[in-house]
Amino acid sequence: PDAFIQLAFQLAYHRMYGRNAPTYESGSIRRFRRGRTDTIRSATAASDAFVRACANGDDVSMEKGELLRKAAQAHSEYSQWAVHGQAFDRHLLGLRLIAKQ
Repeated sequence: PDAFIQLAFQLAYHRMYGRNAPTYESGSIRRFRRGRTDTIRSATAASDAFVRACANGDDVSMEKGELLRKAAQAHSEYSQWAVHGQAFDRHLLGLRLIAKQ
């Protein structure tokens, strides 16, 4: 269900502004010592394909449905990576902050 909501946000934003939204949601990594969050990216290549297909009136509904399933699956997989400490956003942020020092 979360993936479908995130895709609905992507589609709505694209319809309003004609481009994809650089959105993310936080994922709790409380299973690790002192817990923290990582980011779950909603804007993916799969979500982009789905949003573009919806913007193009020529595509068949079956194709849009398949693209929706693929985008939801990609979001769910990335969500699992993030909550298991396998995402990279916070790691890259840490490296960037260290480089600034």
